[in-house]
Amino acid sequence: MATKKERSVCIVGPLPEPIGGVSSHIARLAAFLVAHKMRCSIIDAYPSGKKVAVRGVEHHVTDSLGSPLGIPRFLYALSRMRCDVVHFHYSRISGWFLLVLLMLKQERAFVLTLHHGDQAGVFENARWPTRFLAARALRRMDIIVTLSEEQAAFYRTLGVAPGRLSRWSVALPLNISPDASLLPESLQELRAFEDGGDETLLMTSGYPTESYRYEYCLELLDSLSSTSSCRLIVSLYGKASNAGYADALRRRLAEHPRVILVDPLPAAAFLALLAKASLYLRPSTIDSYGLVITDAIDVGTPCLASDICDRDPRCDTFPVANKQSFMSQALEFVAYGRRERSCTAGGEFDSSASEEIVRCYQRHPATSL
Repeated sequence: MATKKERSVCIVGPLPEPIGGVSSHIARLAAFLVAHKMRCSIIDAYPSGKKVAVRGVEHHVTDSLGSPLGIPRFLYALSRMRCDVVHFHYSRISGWFLLVLLMLKQERAFVLTLHHGDQAGVFENARWPTRFLAARALRRMDIIVTLSEEQAAFYRTLGVAPGRLSRWSVALPLNISPDASLLPESLQELRAFEDGGDETLLMTSGYPTESYRYEYCLELLDSLSSTSSCRLIVSLYGKASNAGYADALRRRLAEHPRVILVDPLPAAAFLALLAKASLYLRPSTIDSYGLVITDAIDVGTPCLASDICDRDPRCDTFPVANKQSFMSQALEFVAYGRRERSCTAGGEFDSSASEEIVRCYQRHPATSL
């Protein structure tokens, strides 16, 4: 059996691609575990030809859970993993995922993180069989990682004992560096990338869903119409829950003369783009933290975000869904250049948060290896 120092963790979830907060967090968590002398492996049910590699981590890609052989192949891959702890990462409760959780034998410690910012809303809108399975599956977990007090309250309403809840920050240290050479040539030609460039670049990113409130950013851009050197970069990624909205959004963005619509980028290129932005905007009405906010601040870019959830303490916030407050604060940033006062680059990861992560994995002894 592994000693505490050699604790072995199998992470179930995607590495980029797909691009998003879940996959970015998993890449950092895996690197964090290796740095803390734990063995780490990943089972990834999101096939892609552009997966990133994390040094010292075994990475096994299986079929999508919804494919004909997805669940059997996933269960087989997991059965071959020699680990003490299995940590499941998923965005939200779903039928396929719950089925897997209920089929697994309880031979190792189970840890679960659900990353969507409104788990209670997802649960309420689910059909009753999904809600029934979810309540049973959640109670099988040894530890459920919560990203906010709202999540913790939701889990408690489903009968999860408070002692099984562990509060984490997803803002693990960056394990990559910005690399502007990976950006498309059209972006490298922006004046902001030149020495002494005076172009103001606003930036936002996320899934093509209504909750990201892209219309706030477009209205802000239009209010700055007299400032010809101001542009808005929008990076969209992930699947749309409402295809009609997503298509209309893409058309509107593509037709705007001062919007630069960006396809998903490699992580190092995305960081380089963040580093050149004058201000990162996150006016979302559903969120669980916004890992990109910490990334932006760490590479020197100030952020303005809604207060829908816990944010990096270095981020400026406005009351959620209050467009007037968003506009006034954003305009103040642009007019007075508050970059230096609002942003402290290179923030360090809280040591107490690091200790909680390690303690979470050490809490339960493995029953089989």
